[in-house]
Amino acid sequence: MKVPCQITQWYLLPAISAEMVKELKKNGVKQAEIARLLGVTPAAVSQYVKGKRGKRVTLPTEIQKKISVSARKISTNGIADEELSREICELCIQARKARAVCEFHKKLGYADKNCTLCTAV
Repeated sequence: MKVPCQITQWYLLPAISAEMVKELKKNGVKQAEIARLLGVTPAAVSQYVKGKRGKRVTLPTEIQKKISVSARKISTNGIADEELSREICELCIQARKARAVCEFHKKLGYADKNCTLCTAV
């Protein structure tokens, strides 16, 4: 059995990171800077860009829009590590409330149709 937090760690956070990487790149942020900002290796950024990582969960449209707004803010004004952490945590919470984890949890066969664990944030 995988609990929602495991799904979040293994699938949702990589999906958020992948989308954030793509948006930052669109806004002209260099891959090395993206790696530094997100605390990942340049190789991980490359994998996100190429779609090799973070592609299993489909993020709700409203979360994708919020990531785009965050990326514009980051690329325009810069961001402190703590603020970026807060942004990503908020995106994760909102994605869970939008049932992104719940749907994937069920798709993997780890939750029944009446499960509400994924939205318990």
